[in-house]
Amino acid sequence: MKDSKEDRQNNIGIYTVGLKLTKELGWIFRLQPYKDLGIHATVEVIKDGESNGEMLALHVKSGSKFFTESTSKDIIFQFKTEHYTYCKEYPMPVLVMLHNPSNNAVYWQVVNQNTVLNTEENWKVKIPLSNILCKESATEIAKFCNYKFPVNSFSIMELINFTYGSERRYNAQLLLNQTFSQVQIVQLIRKVTNELRDREYYMGHARPKNWKGKPANVIWLYIYLSFEEERNKNKVCMSQWIDPLLEDELFLQPPRSLGTKIGEDLVISWSKNYQKNARLCDSSVSKEDYFAKIQYVLEQLDRHIDVVLILLNRYHHTNTISEASYLKKMSQLRLIIKDLYLQGSNVDLVPPECVDFGMKFQSVIAYAKDVANSCPYKGEFKPSKNYIGLWILTSIENYLETRAKLQQEQQKIMTMSSQ
Repeated sequence: MKDSKEDRQNNIGIYTVGLKLTKELGWIFRLQPYKDLGIHATVEVIKDGESNGEMLALHVKSGSKFFTESTSKDIIFQFKTEHYTYCKEYPMPVLVMLHNPSNNAVYWQVVNQNTVLNTEENWKVKIPLSNILCKESATEIAKFCNYKFPVNSFSIMELINFTYGSERRYNAQLLLNQTFSQVQIVQLIRKVTNELRDREYYMGHARPKNWKGKPANVIWLYIYLSFEEERNKNKVCMSQWIDPLLEDELFLQPPRSLGTKIGEDLVISWSKNYQKNARLCDSSVSKEDYFAKIQYVLEQLDRHIDVVLILLNRYHHTNTISEASYLKKMSQLRLIIKDLYLQGSNVDLVPPECVDFGMKFQSVIAYAKDVANSCPYKGEFKPSKNYIGLWILTSIENYLETRAKLQQEQQKIMTMSSQ
């Protein structure tokens, strides 16, 4: 791997920025593991010794060549189109930080539509010479990540509790009641996640004595822009937060989502098919077509979860299957059920008369995924076979209960249609 003089100089600039933000402003500086399009680091704002989840992304440059184009008041910094587009669409505010090696000063400016100008070849931003990174600049810089959410700007449409023993896992559906930018959506996700961590919520088979007063361990948020899209499950994005203290208990950990890390162990995934699905939502789908899409998934889930129950009985009660064979078959079933869950998740369009059914269907496949997560891996056992057996059985009971409710809802729809 080549290490040029320019790369070394830019690394000096990145670490200088990190030192100033940490030492002078008292903020939390984090290097990005990759810098493909120029986001070199993020910084978390600390006020009065506490964090409110406010973060900024940093694009850092260092070297005398970046100070050759200037006026008496500003430094002129130029972007290529692809870099500016990336910064503009990045899920948190982006600041340009220019490090001058001659005096070790760092100059900053936010990147947004008010500060960036288009030229014939590139984009440029004016960085005021008065914008020097120091303790006194903290308040001004922090303004760019502040956003106060008006009352009724969003609604929590549904909050579901998926609890394992003493663990608390929440799944929330959020509806935005006004226009939000990507940056504001990210800030909203941080706000709601922080609030749900300490929320007392009882539902289903949760056992309050086991987790009353205990913060949540896992939180999933699904963000929708309208009632229509929430009904059709066309989310604009989703987020996942997993308590880092669960690292030592991997057998209880849900699979981690892939996406953009936005700090505080939060990951956000933007829906790549949102626009396409939004156009599809404008077209009505018949009840018959909808049921045809999900029937295969449900039949296959029922069949394979029945097999899980049979294997569970053979291994834990009748002792008619070896451990190696049991683990091998469970590992195969784990993959099959997860694949069926993904197929069910892709059935997004729900006709108006099937809204309640669609919500129950999503619950059914979510519990099916829990069954898959509880199945042991091939070649290894988690803490004890009795514990895993109980975990699988509890997951299956949740699945069967929601499956029965789904059948009742389907019968109700068919009865109404025949009248």
